[in-house]
Amino acid sequence: MSETSATNAQINKLTESLSTRQTHDMKRINNKLEAETKKAKDQTEFQIARVKKDYEVQLSKEKTDAEVKIAKIREDYSKKIEDESNRYERILSDLRKSNEEKMQEIKEGHEDQVARQELKHKEHLDKAYLKFQENKKKLEA
Repeated sequence: MSETSATNAQINKLTESLSTRQTHDMKRINNKLEAETKKAKDQTEFQIARVKKDYEVQLSKEKTDAEVKIAKIREDYSKKIEDESNRYERILSDLRKSNEEKMQEIKEGHEDQVARQELKHKEHLDKAYLKFQENKKKLEA
């Protein structure tokens, strides 16, 4: 039996040695995988950070460009509004001046017409008075 126990002991020792070796190999493989995983994770995080930074730079650039365009558009429209406002004021001023001139012409025309009408009335009254005087002299004679 001692041979069997020695063989069993050798088998147990071999099994233990294989088990230890497998455990050691598994730990080494596990450590290697962890290192590769950590390396891949670090690279991914670095790439994500780079992409995020590039995105932020691009976003900032586009935002600045948009603000410049908006400022230019606002300036252009401000000038257009000012030009249109000035044009409107000139037109309004011209219309007021034209209206005043027309009103003055109408007033002068009306005054002339009133003066002519008064002159006609006076002439008519003078003729009527002369006729009255003639008729009165005829009646007195």
